[in-house]
Amino acid sequence: MKRLFPALSAIAVAVVVSGCAVGVRGNATQITTDGAVLNGRVVSTSGGLTSYYFEYGRGDQVQQTPIRTLDLTEGATEAVSVRVDGLEPGGPHRFRVCAEDSENPGDPFCSPFRSFSIDEAAGQDYAVGEFSNGVALFVVDVHSGPTGGNPVGEVTASEGRLGSETAQVACLRVDGNRATVGVQFPSAGDGFFFLEDNPTGEDRFRAAPLAAGQSVTDCPAAPATLDPITSDIEVHDAPPTPVGGAQ
Repeated sequence: MKRLFPALSAIAVAVVVSGCAVGVRGNATQITTDGAVLNGRVVSTSGGLTSYYFEYGRGDQVQQTPIRTLDLTEGATEAVSVRVDGLEPGGPHRFRVCAEDSENPGDPFCSPFRSFSIDEAAGQDYAVGEFSNGVALFVVDVHSGPTGGNPVGEVTASEGRLGSETAQVACLRVDGNRATVGVQFPSAGDGFFFLEDNPTGEDRFRAAPLAAGQSVTDCPAAPATLDPITSDIEVHDAPPTPVGGAQ
């Protein structure tokens, strides 16, 4: 992982153990003003082709994501996720994971519903999404107050068989469609991720280690030139909190 800078969701689950193929709920991550990534796992006790989908919505108004298929070995567990957009603020949404295999066709086993909210996202700065720079796959899920205060979240880098590493987030700065994230990787060390969200063109990225005298908790503005990436990144610059309001 030390070559991340030069080159450059802990998922909580509630395990259900009944049935031949079971959907196991995780958390909603990468929450934006109108969407989220729904996470879960599919567990197969018999192996073979296993179908799964997510159900999500508000109250009794539930939608279903397209059915996807996995080829699992006996006893295998596979992490699954899907991005859903078009959500409306104004109260909690909920979701669950459903799965079935050839031994229980038409009778899926579903996890209990889990609730999440997108209401706070409108007042937050954030940078969320997944992208690749040709060396590693990165998952970014970072939120803060409207001026970068109290950043929370994480950045995960995966390099296939070389493994993955999750960075703590030290700072977040958002200027329009550009974001700087201060990251602290256990082996790659401290540095900055610079991101540019271009809805009508290529998103852009660059990583840099700390320069002499820099602090990872003090995010600089992104440099003028960043590198194009294969990505789905969303950057949100929240309006400042009114004087007298809480950040």
